[in-house]
Amino acid sequence: MSEKKKSAPLQSKQAVIKSAAKLPALKHKGEWVEFDAYVEAARRLDQLSDAVLNHEQGNPTWGLPSADGLQASYDEFERYWKMFERDELYRKRNKERWVKRPKDDNHPGGGYYTKTEITRRVVLEKIGLLVGSFPNATPHNMETYVGMLAEEIIAANPRVSVLEATFRELRRSKTFLPTIAEVLKEIYQQDAFWHPILEIGQDYVDDWIKLLAKSEEAYQARLAKEAEEKRLAEQRQREQRERCEREKAEREQREREKAERKQREEAEFWIACRVRSMARLAESRFLWRYFYLLMLSHGIFLSFEQLRQLRLQHEREEFERNYAKLDPSEKRAWAQTGLAIIERTVARGIPLDPNLAALKREYEEQINQTNAETHKLNGGGEPQSSAQI
Repeated sequence: MSEKKKSAPLQSKQAVIKSAAKLPALKHKGEWVEFDAYVEAARRLDQLSDAVLNHEQGNPTWGLPSADGLQASYDEFERYWKMFERDELYRKRNKERWVKRPKDDNHPGGGYYTKTEITRRVVLEKIGLLVGSFPNATPHNMETYVGMLAEEIIAANPRVSVLEATFRELRRSKTFLPTIAEVLKEIYQQDAFWHPILEIGQDYVDDWIKLLAKSEEAYQARLAKEAEEKRLAEQRQREQRERCEREKAEREQREREKAERKQREEAEFWIACRVRSMARLAESRFLWRYFYLLMLSHGIFLSFEQLRQLRLQHEREEFERNYAKLDPSEKRAWAQTGLAIIERTVARGIPLDPNLAALKREYEEQINQTNAETHKLNGGGEPQSSAQI
């Protein structure tokens, strides 16, 4: 029966990481709730800085903090920052090392080089608080769990504020002891929030205060510009309204003057016609009186009625001769006089022959046409016919 060969014992050259036999005791300065106030101060400062940096010049500034309020928020944050970011919590390395981070706006290169590193003592203190906070914390190998978690945290190299916020969030949200992967995920999430805030210094605040002053100046300049534009617009509207009213008054004045001038010209024309008519009438009467005396001197006696008829017939014939020489516009003015002569002739018993009747109708048409044009010009009532006149 062959003997079984004994296999050589396994040899591993990988060093086993061992944690301290006993976790360091809690060394927390100040009250426990002060870190929560620190977180709130950081969030408030982050919100104020975003409001200042994202504000567009010229927009209303009522949503921006005041310079004193911004400085007070930073002073409160800085007071807590000095408490939780003490230099004694970090150590300086001789050589820079690469710290890996997820690629984002804070770490576009996926990490950064640094000589500053969180101390192992701080990491073990925080781990001790985390493990002791879970009464059901029973990992398969506590020593390996604590040792590897400490190494992973030191490799991630978070700021103390990030590590404290991470462990507080895990204690308040988990019911079982978190795995190393869950711890690292929460560290990266907290680092995305804390990294830009922890870089804030007094020089940042001074720049933001200057930016606030510029924003207020730009907003006041915008208000002044809008007020000036509104004033100019109102002035233009007022000038346009005054110009329209002035043009309307001038147009109405011109129309009145034109109407008055036309009425004056018509009145002057009718007066001239009346004067000529009266002059001719006086001349006609004088001649007819002379003719009557001449007839008597020759022994020819004419009654006054016969003499009047002859005078009217002569006046009508003379008017007809003169009327035929007039322009159409003058005929309309003389038509009323001609119609009056015909009516006086008819009243004296002289019969209307066809020519005289046609001439009467022409006079009446001229008078009606003149009345219609006068009514259209002056906007009066119903135009009067020659019979109504």
